[in-house]
Formats: sequence, structure tokens, C-alpha cells
Amino acid sequence: MARATSTDTGGGGSEASVFGSDATEFPMTPKRKLAYVEIAGALRDMILQGTLSVGQKLPSEPELARHFGTSRATMREALTVLTSENLIRTTRGATGGRWVAKPEYGKTSDTLEMGILRLADESQVTVDELLEMREIVETPTAMLAALRREDVHIDSLRETVVRVGGKDDSRSQYEANRHFHKLLAVASGNRLATVLGDPIFGVVQAKFARDRADPGFWDEVVHDHASILEAVELRDWREAGLRMSRHLQNLQATYTAIERKTPSRGPTHRRKPSDADLGRSVWLALLDLDGRGD
Repeated sequence: MARATSTDTGGGGSEASVFGSDATEFPMTPKRKLAYVEIAGALRDMILQGTLSVGQKLPSEPELARHFGTSRATMREALTVLTSENLIRTTRGATGGRWVAKPEYGKTSDTLEMGILRLADESQVTVDELLEMREIVETPTAMLAALRREDVHIDSLRETVVRVGGKDDSRSQYEANRHFHKLLAVASGNRLATVLGDPIFGVVQAKFARDRADPGFWDEVVHDHASILEAVELRDWREAGLRMSRHLQNLQATYTAIERKTPSRGPTHRRKPSDADLGRSVWLALLDLDGRGD
């Protein structure tokens, strides 16, 4: 990437870089007008690569537009994209402007959930794939929770392992169940467990089960959660992993049945049953939970 220390004005002279005299690396003014998507991509790369650091103030909209050789309207669209991605923030007032935003776990998780949900809406990801990824994330999360949990975690988890609302109040039960998995991730001591696990959980529930599952389904979920909690409380990490894996396996039939009843908006991909069995047997072998261990 070129180092933008100055910008050619076209009249033989030059003007200082819009990023100041510290020679901040920046794409040189293009020969042609760029679409807002390309401009957003260039700025995004600079933020993700650290060329633009957290807390750094961006040049003004007119300055950026001149630098990229585009209109202010196009520049504004590019900046709107970055704002929606939580990469920049805007402040008002005399000292206001646009700044590189500080990453936040919650916003990162929300962005990931929105992206996965869009894929699911277009049938580019199946319930099989979502559940398999949940198992990849949540089985070791349950194991870590058993190893690292504190008494306060057990108390909080126990409050979620209840049948809430009426038989037709699936939303309240969904919220309690989602909170159980969030708290389990907290107890694991790994903050990325929440960032990765919660979005997948949210997509599965929102698309396949929240309002369409049989009322008895929620009773089974509560039973499974109580079983997982028991293993976590006993600090039995192997049993916690096994029970989480079984819990996700129990969800498979209900979610798959709902998926088949849901109108598809694109081509679908379904694994062979043996593929799912193989994935689960790998977990059992890795954890030595298949009855052949010690």
C-alpha cells in the first residue's frame, strides 16, 4: 500500500495528506471514481490492519471525498457502511467527527448473528450445519465451565433451569434457555465462547424453533439443561461435554422437522445421516466418553 504523504492537486503543486504530516499509510487518490463499496473496503482494510488505530479521528467528509476522487454523497454512503459494521462512530458538537470505534464483544456478536441469519434465510446454511457448529463451540464450552466455574455461576445457571411462562409462551422459555447458554459461556472463562456461540444459538432458535416447536420440546430442553448443570456443578468436565453433546443431538429431530416445513428461498444442502454420526463419534473418541476409557 502506498504511503500517502501528499496528494497531487493536478496543478503541479501538492497539498498535505488528509491524514496529516505523520505520513499515515493510505491508498493514494485513484485515477477513477470508486463506488462506495470499494471505498468502504479500503477504509475497512486500514482499520482491520491497524493502519487506522482505535480512537483515531478520520478526516472530514469533504476531505475524504477529495482524496478518493468521489462525490460527498458516495463518500457518505461508504462511511455509513462502516458505521453499520461498528467500525467507526460519530460524535456531534464543536469537537465532533468520525472516529475509529473501539471493538465491543456485544456488537461483534450481534454483527455475526445478523450475517449468519442472512445466510440461513437464503438457505445457504442448514440446520445440520448450525447444530454441528454449535457442538464444535458448546461442547468444549461446557467442559471448560465444569473446570472453571465458581459458586456464583452455579447459582445464576440454576435460576435459568426452570419452565417459565405458560405452555404457549415459547418466547419466555426461549429467553431463559438462551441465558443458560450465555451463562455457561461466562463460566467457561473464555470470552470468545459467547461471541461465537450466542449468535449461532440465536439463529437456530429464531429461524427454526422459537414459535414452531411443540410445547413438550421445551420440557425436554429444561431437563437437558438441568443434567448439564449437574455435571458442571460436580466439576465433571467429561460428563458435562457428553451431556451437552447429547442435548444438541436431542434437538436435531425437532429442528430438522421444522426446517423441512419452512419454505426454501434457495438451493438446500443436507448432509448424509452418517456425516452427523461421524462428527459426533469424533467428539466421543476425543473425549474418551464412549465407554472404552478409564
